[in-house]
Amino acid sequence: MNVFYNNKEITNGEFISPKRAKTKPRVEYQSSPESLYTLILHDPDAPAGNHLHWVTINIPGNNVDSGNTLLEYSGPVPPKGSGIHRYIFLLLQQKERNYPRTLERIMSMEDLYDKINIRGLQVVSKAYFTSSNQLTGKKRKRVGTKYFSNKKRRIMRGTKKVKK
Repeated sequence: MNVFYNNKEITNGEFISPKRAKTKPRVEYQSSPESLYTLILHDPDAPAGNHLHWVTINIPGNNVDSGNTLLEYSGPVPPKGSGIHRYIFLLLQQKERNYPRTLERIMSMEDLYDKINIRGLQVVSKAYFTSSNQLTGKKRKRVGTKYFSNKKRRIMRGTKKVKK
């Protein structure tokens, strides 16, 4: 299986920023046109439990967009301070057509397998990347060994911001 974010193929274990993985990736794999597949993307390291980021079943051949999407793609958003998370893509070949069911974002893989009737199916392919929370906010300029906002620096210099 090959996974592409913004037309760049990921390698297993590669770190990808949440910003880069914000949009749904393109997934390619070798398939039999008459076979059906299930594609799952999950984060087993989520603090609340296994987080499902994307679930599509009944994929004909390798046409992911023609499958039944049970959970739309949701990019990684690891909570601050939760460390590095693994985002794992699983591709399974189905024995028969499955019927769509309602899923929750947080559920164990065992519960997911039971709910969408794929227990016992073999994983055909697997890929993963890692990501973590990236601090965001205003950039601060460094003065000596401290960081100050633009407003604080103007106050220290005794200058005022002039409005036009």
